[in-house]
Amino acid sequence: MAKKRRSKFFGLLTVLVTFFIALIVSNISAIIPAFHLLDVLEKKSYDFRFKWRGKVKTEDIPIVIVAADDHSEIALNKRFPYSRDLWAKVIDHLNAAGAKWIVFDIQFATPGDSLEDTELANAIKRAKNVLLAGELIYENQTVFQETTILEAPPEQRFLETGAPWSIVNLQEDMDKVVRAYPAYVPAANGKIYLPLAVRAATLYKKIEATPDQIFIKNEKFQIGNFEIYTKNDNQFFINYFGPTRSFPIYSVAQVLDVAEFDLVEGEDSDWMELFLTPPETLDSSLSALVKENPFRDKIVLIGNTMPAFHDIKATPFDGYEENLPLMSGVEVHAHALGTLLKGEYLRYPVWWIELVAWFMLALLVWWFTENYHIWISSLVLFVTGLVIVAATTMLFVQFRYVFSMITPMVVVGSSFTSSTVLRILREQKEKAEIKSMFGRYVPKKVVGELIANPQLLRLGGEKCNLTILFSDIAGFTSISEKLSPEELVSLLNEYLTAMTRIILEEDGIIDKYEGDLIMAEFGAPVHYKDHAIRACRAAIKMQEKLATMRKEWATTNKPILYSRVGINTGDVIVGNMGSEDVFDYTVMGDAVNLASRLESVNKLYKTNILCSGQTVQQLDTQFHLRFLDRVRVVGKTQYVEIYEVIGLSNVPLPESKKKAIEFFAKGRIHYEKFEYDAARMMFMQALASDPEDGPSKVFLKRCQEYLLTPPPKDWDGVYVITEK
Repeated sequence: MAKKRRSKFFGLLTVLVTFFIALIVSNISAIIPAFHLLDVLEKKSYDFRFKWRGKVKTEDIPIVIVAADDHSEIALNKRFPYSRDLWAKVIDHLNAAGAKWIVFDIQFATPGDSLEDTELANAIKRAKNVLLAGELIYENQTVFQETTILEAPPEQRFLETGAPWSIVNLQEDMDKVVRAYPAYVPAANGKIYLPLAVRAATLYKKIEATPDQIFIKNEKFQIGNFEIYTKNDNQFFINYFGPTRSFPIYSVAQVLDVAEFDLVEGEDSDWMELFLTPPETLDSSLSALVKENPFRDKIVLIGNTMPAFHDIKATPFDGYEENLPLMSGVEVHAHALGTLLKGEYLRYPVWWIELVAWFMLALLVWWFTENYHIWISSLVLFVTGLVIVAATTMLFVQFRYVFSMITPMVVVGSSFTSSTVLRILREQKEKAEIKSMFGRYVPKKVVGELIANPQLLRLGGEKCNLTILFSDIAGFTSISEKLSPEELVSLLNEYLTAMTRIILEEDGIIDKYEGDLIMAEFGAPVHYKDHAIRACRAAIKMQEKLATMRKEWATTNKPILYSRVGINTGDVIVGNMGSEDVFDYTVMGDAVNLASRLESVNKLYKTNILCSGQTVQQLDTQFHLRFLDRVRVVGKTQYVEIYEVIGLSNVPLPESKKKAIEFFAKGRIHYEKFEYDAARMMFMQALASDPEDGPSKVFLKRCQEYLLTPPPKDWDGVYVITEK
């Protein structure tokens, strides 16, 4: 007993030591900057919480962005940077539209054309609501020399207008993501520079503070009566409202689009006139639009959003939605400004509260590891990890508190590891159990591939060679008319479930259901070479399963279902397709359309499974196949060779069926030589062997018709199908 207590004591002591070691390790980036992995992981967990929270409405935030974008270059037929007389017009139009403040994230740091500079300066004077942009340049930023800060304000002519200016410098974390925003930037001479978003917020709130009214107090940067909650010295963390385009964005061309200014043909609509013209002078239909003036009483941020100019920033919302570009610098300023205007800052807890919580969690995991089976303690560790993720995420989403997520996991994981190692040393028999704890979970093949390679799900617009399968129930419309909706749904679900399982067993992907129709593809998103083989094998199994189901349905007086399958192999475009908000993983291309056509062609040839020659080229010897015809389907100019997939070659065909196929093949030879009488005799013998052989019936009838009315002498032997 004493030995056990001593062991527990040393175990607890080990946990205490491990706890403090874990704290040091988890904060090692603050001690040794080269070891920044955990810090990066913590920042990534911060990004995860933003994505989990999702978008936040911005309609109540008076911010609008005017962008020098690709559309502007096309509509204006001008390359950026634009002449300054254009910016003068932008200021005049926005001011006339009722903008509260016009804030530039574009610098006018050097003199330009004198006349154009004069026009811009006069526009700034007239507006009296323009905030200009400058920047700070850092020199001698080395270990041995003190950093020198040089200011690069707007050109003197524009400063003489009396317009205020602010700095537009943005700070990135080690992983190049912009998460924090400076509340102020102190200079060596005691001067304080205000960043763009901070200056715009104070101007909007009409706060003008003297230097003695600007100070830091209890992690708050205060300008007069305006407080900014700061963290990490002079920064506050941007409470992003969503990914790019969270705020309304209008192009420079739209703002310039008035009657007196012509855009290129097709772009000139005089859109901006709606917001410059008094409402009473417009007809009723247009005056309604004026009420939706996007600029009135708003802070209008003006910046360059073109990727070619490299003012593009990574943010926590990168990858939130597919096909969305990275956020432009002016949008980052907008999110920072929105954070200031709403006052909904991200907050950090008191350090000792986190420390106590981490220690309690470490003790909990240690206690379970010491007293319970390794599987239970592992489950506790897993649940604890989930609790940490859930709790920190919930506190972030609901209360904007940023608790550490990775550090407590390191602490808890270290507690578990140290306790487990002690048990291994104390009880050698548990070594095998701990080893077996890892690796027993084996995911399904495709799911495992997707987990290992998530980029396989982002195949939008990629060309791949796949096999597509369409399956449809014959005469389903007439069957559905005889059943109640409940009976129809029950029968259809039973059928679709059975067919779907077979497709998934062959690693096919269900693309969509359309009533009784099933569309599936083989070979994506995880590519495998034998996709055509799997598709044909699935089709045969589906027919076999349906035959078994028909026997069961016959005993319960359910309708008897027969299905037709069309299979084609070819190059298609595969990936997530649709809108930015709603999309679907699917395939597109002529190969898809042909597979759909082949499914319906079964009706003509009275077959169950048809595939194209392209599919047959990729098959091996494990199938009974029959070449049927060369056909030209609706909408196609090239003919297609079609084959009947009869069954698997390891299952012998009935003698009657085998003979029917042999006679059919001989009949086809005569048919291609236009020897319709000889062909007719072969098809009749095929039907004598197998009276239900559908293709023989079709060709027998066709030969009889051609004997009466022969096709043209120059006929290429391709049968034209006129129905879909």
